[in-house]
Amino acid sequence: MLEGLHRQLEETKKERDGYIAFEREVKKKLDKEGKDKEGGGGQEEKEAMKRIEKLKAEEIEATKQLREAEKEYEALQEELAELEREEKALEEEEAEFWTQYSTLSTTTAKLSDQLTSLEHAHAFNSLELAKLSRTNVYNDAFCIGHEGGYGTINGLRLGKGPNVEWSEINAAWGMTVLLLSTIARKVGFVFESWRLVPMGSFSRIEKLGSDKASYE
Repeated sequence: MLEGLHRQLEETKKERDGYIAFEREVKKKLDKEGKDKEGGGGQEEKEAMKRIEKLKAEEIEATKQLREAEKEYEALQEELAELEREEKALEEEEAEFWTQYSTLSTTTAKLSDQLTSLEHAHAFNSLELAKLSRTNVYNDAFCIGHEGGYGTINGLRLGKGPNVEWSEINAAWGMTVLLLSTIARKVGFVFESWRLVPMGSFSRIEKLGSDKASYE
């Protein structure tokens, strides 16, 4: 649009300049002859003047339109620049969003892996706890049974016989004292008149009070 208005203004100026040059030639001619008998020349001059005035008015109007068009163009340029700034800001916001999204996705994936690992560890620990809950530590530490008419603890026979040595009996009674002492401590039981002294094959039971005695 601006290019067309500029072209129209230039054409109007050229046409105006042509009529002005023509007017000058007519005036020269009239001054040289020094008379007005050639009415045609005067009529041509009047018509040229009218045309020049018209061209001047057209030039003023074209210039006015050009100025208005330039103002509109500047406003459009400013609006376009503002839109470009907004577009750039939106692009930066979008880039920041995708950066944060990528970081969040990475963090979420790590947390998901950690959660999965914790869930597996929890499941494993739950199974182990269930196994331990079903396990009686006393049964493992003090296996009580019998063998050929003899009571046994951890395979050691309790009772004198032809094939049972005193060392085995002492060891068995030592395990028995240890078991009894362990159970008493576990349940918080305190013997009032006796004290258990578990010392393996040399374990003993001591009587408390004035009438002290010791049984090994």
